[in-house]
Amino acid sequence: MNLPFADGMQHPTIARRAPAFLLLSAVLLFATPGFGQVPVGLPGSDADAAEASVPDAVAVDPSASDAAITRRLTRILDSTGWFREAEVAVDSGVVFLSGEAESELRRSWAGDLARQTEAVVAVVNRMEVPTRSPWDPALLRAELGGLLFGFQRAVPYLFFAAVILFLSALGARLAGSLTRRSLRQRIQTVLLLDLVARAVGLVVFLLGFYLVLRVSGLTRLAMTLIGGTGVAALVVGIAFRDIMENFLASLLISLRRPFSVGDVVEISGHTGVVQKVTTRGTLLMSFDGNHIQVPNATVYKSQIVNYTANPKRRMEFVVGIGYDDDLAAAQATA
Repeated sequence: MNLPFADGMQHPTIARRAPAFLLLSAVLLFATPGFGQVPVGLPGSDADAAEASVPDAVAVDPSASDAAITRRLTRILDSTGWFREAEVAVDSGVVFLSGEAESELRRSWAGDLARQTEAVVAVVNRMEVPTRSPWDPALLRAELGGLLFGFQRAVPYLFFAAVILFLSALGARLAGSLTRRSLRQRIQTVLLLDLVARAVGLVVFLLGFYLVLRVSGLTRLAMTLIGGTGVAALVVGIAFRDIMENFLASLLISLRRPFSVGDVVEISGHTGVVQKVTTRGTLLMSFDGNHIQVPNATVYKSQIVNYTANPKRRMEFVVGIGYDDDLAAAQATA
């Protein structure tokens, strides 16, 4: 009688998994689960679980003897190719299995198969699973094969990600340029205008990056990155408190505009002409020709004296005259 074989009776094949891709660095390519980790029939892999299904029952001749059960099970075990020196002995309906199995899953599969065979009372599974050395060349070949197969499957996604990231970068630059042109009349501060343009460009690039993650099957990673942005910002803010403080102060200075480039100001005891305002500090040039870098946090917290804001200015100074000069004429001249 012929037995309708289940899927587990076929030779092991490479299980399919969802591909994974992230083209920002080569490290992330192999760190991401999915690439280079495709099972190739290693012991205990998910491919074994997918193939090692056991039929509900193995039919034999109703009047089967122990010898018939032995022949039937022996043919099945030999046809799989999963066992070495597999031996089947049957005594009064009790099946004794011996030999070597590729993995513990294969060993359990053989025992379950024997239990499902008609006229079998009990099963004594004496099969052994050999312990492989970590220096076994077969394991190295299997792992390299998995990496190669994963890379081959990733090639289309690498190409797609490269195209999307390239278009995202172009779109980010275009969006930043359009933002500068459209807001140039509304935002007079160069620093604030540049920050707004960069923020718009960053949003466009992140949208393309998120699309790459979605198509590559890394939706969970994409959501994790989005959810972890706030936590990362908090950690960065704590670790680089001074840098963030100066950056935020530069934004507030750009919004309030207490001075402009070219104004003569006095900040924290330093007097000079404002050259530029960066995200870190305000650059002054003293009347001696020296550059003075004042942190923006200090600028925002300190008293600022702008000598150029008002074109009309009152000053007091002493003018010396000689004893022989006409005092009345000097007063009239002043």
